[in-house]
Formats: sequence, structure tokens, C-alpha cells
Amino acid sequence: MAITLKQKEKFIDLRSDGLSFNTIAKKLSISKSTLINLQLELEDKIRNAAYFKYQTILEKYKLKQQNNIEYHSKLLEKVKKELEDRDLTILSFKELIQLKEHLNDNLKIFITYKTDEFEENEFGIKYNRTISLD
Repeated sequence: MAITLKQKEKFIDLRSDGLSFNTIAKKLSISKSTLINLQLELEDKIRNAAYFKYQTILEKYKLKQQNNIEYHSKLLEKVKKELEDRDLTILSFKELIQLKEHLNDNLKIFITYKTDEFEENEFGIKYNRTISLD
């Protein structure tokens, strides 16, 4: 029995999804040995289909990641505004100091010199200098 174009397209789709020859043989009612020969004939098309599917998934992930970043950024802005509107006099001296240190540490993470000059620590490891906010 000759393999139809529709069967070949379905084989490419299933094989690019990573299904085994046994599983595909059952789904398409084609012998495993015929599928192995078909694999050799259609190898480039299978590889391209798998790559396209991978790229599609990657794009969806990037879009989802971007949407999450935008959502959290908007939420952070709301929290910042709420904090600005609040009276910090309800915080104790100790809590204000802890808040200042926490904010200072966060700023140190984000603000670095963009310089060609690196400093070297006692272990000989070179690193970019950070701005001191103290």
C-alpha cells in the first residue's frame, strides 16, 4: 500500500512532536519498518517542523514572560504610590533604619558603573565597581 501525502504530513507532525515509531504506527496503521524508511526520506521536514514548533513555544513563553513583567511593574507602581501616600511616622526608628538599608541594598544591585576599568578582589577576580549609596 502506498503512503498518501496526508499520511506523510501526519507522520511529520507526529514525529516532530517526538512520538515513537510504535505509537505512530498504531495511529496511522502503517508498519514500523515503513515509518523508519519514511523517517529517512522526510528527516529534514521533520527537523524543520520540530524547530518551528519549538520556536512557537519559545515565542509564547517570551510573550507570557513579557506580560508577567508588565503586570508586576504596574502592580509595583500601585504599591509605590500607596507607600508615597502613607505616613511613615507609624514606623519605629528601627523599622525606618531597616527599610533604608533594604532600599539601599536594592539600589546597589541596579546601579553599577559602566566602565572599562575593573577592580580586582583579594582572590584575583575582576569585577565592576558598584556605586556606594551610603
